[in-house]
Amino acid sequence: MPWKEISLMSQRLEFITMVLKLGTNMTQLCKQYNISRRTGYKWLHRFAEEDIHGLEDRCRCPLHNPNKTPHKTEQAVLAIRQLHPYWGGRKIKARLSHQGYKFVPAASTITAILRRNGLLDEAEAIKHTPFKRFEYDQPNQLWQMDFKGYFSISSGHCYPLTILDDHSRFSIGIRACTNEKRSTVNSYLKSINVFFNWAEKKFKINLPPRIPLVKYEKTLPKFLIPEELDRIYQLCDDEKMLSTFKIYEHTGIRLRELHSCDLDITNNGTYIKLRRTKGKRERIIPIPPAVVEDFKMAVSGGIYKPGRISKTFSKLRDKAKVSSNKTLYSLRHTFALRKLLELGNIYLVKEMLGHSSVNTTQIYLQFPDGYIKDVLSVWLPQSNEKVNQEALKLAKLLQQGGYSQSLKN
Repeated sequence: MPWKEISLMSQRLEFITMVLKLGTNMTQLCKQYNISRRTGYKWLHRFAEEDIHGLEDRCRCPLHNPNKTPHKTEQAVLAIRQLHPYWGGRKIKARLSHQGYKFVPAASTITAILRRNGLLDEAEAIKHTPFKRFEYDQPNQLWQMDFKGYFSISSGHCYPLTILDDHSRFSIGIRACTNEKRSTVNSYLKSINVFFNWAEKKFKINLPPRIPLVKYEKTLPKFLIPEELDRIYQLCDDEKMLSTFKIYEHTGIRLRELHSCDLDITNNGTYIKLRRTKGKRERIIPIPPAVVEDFKMAVSGGIYKPGRISKTFSKLRDKAKVSSNKTLYSLRHTFALRKLLELGNIYLVKEMLGHSSVNTTQIYLQFPDGYIKDVLSVWLPQSNEKVNQEALKLAKLLQQGGYSQSLKN
């Protein structure tokens, strides 16, 4: 004979049957079923009121929830949703605020109200789920590198640079940097690569590939041919501003260096002496005699501010229909190329420009094809055709990297 299945419902019914028998002791019966007398009388009263259905378990939800959204507010949410079927919790919350409701539920609560009333299409909601942040399945497949803002310190600002593995979220490294320059980032990456090289040799383990350094495309300098300069100068009505442009063209100084230079006239020639330069060292540049008066006019009565000079040049350039990628700084590039063609000595040009390394000056050797003839016809006007041919030969030699040989000759 199989065992009888005993459930809570069958036990309660059995208990009620025993209670209803005459002469039954309530205390003894409750003790037999291991319940309190209060619980026994509760089930007896329920059976008397609701019959056998009163012995079933009731819902234990609270009869009153003080945090429940008011019915009026919930109806307002549903009304706005009916008018704007594609609005979500955040937009509906903003609309309720604009309508002056004192109690405005959170956006997540409004979304729950919409879902409870069947106003959310789950299939459509899946399409708008946030982008999966961790997309790689294995470690070392992708590392993320980023500056995490900055904060003030006694010496300026601190820029935390972090490197993080996309899958494991393991922190490869973090460094407190003083700036966000490319050189600073590359310095940190080099130190990590050096550590990896040491670890592989020391512990005989295989580590991830080395981190490539941050690269950038080197742009060629922008030169102004004489015809472009003439068009710009003809449109300049301010004689002092025109003289200022010519100083930049014939000396190659940087924009702000005009405010820290003096004129020096000697028996050997005329020079301008720069006191405060980018490299924090004095620099002497020869100035053509024809430009001396322009220098005096440019500095008389106070020098124009750098921003005004640069903006005026850009406006005149646009009026002259010259390429917009040629700025006031192009006058410095033009000076460098002119001196390279005239002197054939990149080291002298390096000193005039104030470069710390000749490698920086070499960029001016990359002038475009056909440009040499255009500038030589104006910058090196010679009646002797043989001299012109030698100058062209020198320019080609410079462009091919033969400047050291030209220096010896």
